Amino acid sequence: MSFRHSVYALALLMLIACQCVVAQPGYQVSVTQVATSNTLTLTFWIGNAAPEFVLGTAGFKLAYNTFAVGCPTKLLVDDGPWDQQTDQDYANMTLILHDGGIVELHTQFVGGVDYSGMLVPATSLKKIGAIRFEILSESEPAQFAWSSPYVFRLNSPGTQPSYEVAYTAAGDFIPPDDMPLPITLSSFTGTPLTDAVGVSLTWRTLSEINNYGFTVERRATGTGEFTALNDAFLAGAGTTSEPRTYAFIDRTIPAPGSYEYRLKQQDLNGTVWYSPVVSVTATVTGLNDVEIPIDPTLVQNYPNPFNPETVIRYGVSERSPVTVEIYTVLGQKIRTLVNGVLEAGRYQASWDGRDDAGQSLTSGTFICRVTSVTGTASVKMLLLR
Repeated sequence: MSFRHSVYALALLMLIACQCVVAQPGYQVSVTQVATSNTLTLTFWIGNAAPEFVLGTAGFKLAYNTFAVGCPTKLLVDDGPWDQQTDQDYANMTLILHDGGIVELHTQFVGGVDYSGMLVPATSLKKIGAIRFEILSESEPAQFAWSSPYVFRLNSPGTQPSYEVAYTAAGDFIPPDDMPLPITLSSFTGTPLTDAVGVSLTWRTLSEINNYGFTVERRATGTGEFTALNDAFLAGAGTTSEPRTYAFIDRTIPAPGSYEYRLKQQDLNGTVWYSPVVSVTATVTGLNDVEIPIDPTLVQNYPNPFNPETVIRYGVSERSPVTVEIYTVLGQKIRTLVNGVLEAGRYQASWDGRDDAGQSLTSGTFICRVTSVTGTASVKMLLLR
């Protein structure tokens, strides 16, 4: 072989090598999970492409533990047109069930006028779709694992016909989280306050695994992104099989109106999950518009059970020295909330679950007692940590 032929051969090899480098896929597929009391939703994402490409046929095949989760269904809200234009080309999703606990979220590109398809960007994740499972056992790990997934890209998008080229490589699919469900959320509710513009939120977990804690997020209904509220982090219980109740009072609402809330739950390993959204219409009733009999009388604290704070409403019938105190069920006084002379009227006090020394108390039943010249009234309150 002559020197010139050797140079040509070397150049050809370099060109092939460069083409191979360029053709290497630079994308990843990952899964996020959201759990409620009886369902687990997996959302599939694809992105980080270098360069961006147009998605063709794809099969996101996932194995799972049939003793932990089952009855997989496709979320229709995430199905539909992915066309970059307006000619109704789309990658339609179907759900395929295989034997042995394997489910497949299958996207089949359907050509139209220009075969534009779904563009997978180079800078952000693109949602593929979502599968919802029923939770069959809280003690079993879901054991999610990829099972022979595959992806094709459109070789020449925008032309007709458009051929597909295999675009799957080792390491492209991030393994789904194989840990047991971090929390089992049995309820999440919101109630407008009656004494101010604000909302009281309460949620309950049946069990928790490696739960670092919750952050409350809010947005005005119909607006954009959720934002975390200041001082709205509540520590989780770590790992526990005991039910727990959490409560948070949002007094930072700028004006009456409709608001949406969600919980951002974080595991000890940093994994983040989001709760379903609750909607609340915040209004102002005014404390003196709420009927509170004056004997003196205590209205049942709210929320109850509570953590970390509850509101106590009471009334006195005439000008009098008044005390509002917290006792254990054994009769030990642990906190004085009010100690002074009050005019006849309706009042309220809040308790944060601490004693007079500022120490946080453990879960338990406590007695709130209001005393004036006309008598004494009391109610039981349940603190859940």
